[in-house]
Amino acid sequence: MLDAHFPESIRQDVLDAVGLSLEPSNTAAGEAATRRRDPAFRDKVLLAYEYRCCVCGHDLRLKQQIIALEAAHIKWFQAGGPDVEQNGLALCSLHHKVFDLGAFTIRPTDYVMLFSQHLFGNPPLTWLERSSPMFGVAPVGRARISAVPSSFHNPSVAKCQNG
Repeated sequence: MLDAHFPESIRQDVLDAVGLSLEPSNTAAGEAATRRRDPAFRDKVLLAYEYRCCVCGHDLRLKQQIIALEAAHIKWFQAGGPDVEQNGLALCSLHHKVFDLGAFTIRPTDYVMLFSQHLFGNPPLTWLERSSPMFGVAPVGRARISAVPSSFHNPSVAKCQNG
């Protein structure tokens, strides 16, 4: 059930919140077999964003190895989101996690970031806000954000007033 309904970036948080720990099970493998991920999704999304986090511009590498940069689904794969560039964002691991938790969302028409009214921190959240209101890196070429996945993320995940 966890695998079917939550992205990997927040599964441990869900388990911790309800006081559970799980042993690997064969049921998750059975569920995953019904729908396979596109192994090229990550490469396509990272290329579309020129291998930089679209929020903060993070592009750390060790030689040719990309470090802490991920392809995030706008509409979660577990919720039927497609493995296509228009449903992807290149995010550093920190921004991926807070995106999946609903701390911010993106308006696909103008790439404005909308922040949750429940988001707090000390010092002020400059690590998140520094590229607000616009993305630091817009997708290149044909990989524009689709309104369809964004319509899932805004009401289903994001905790933003204007989402």
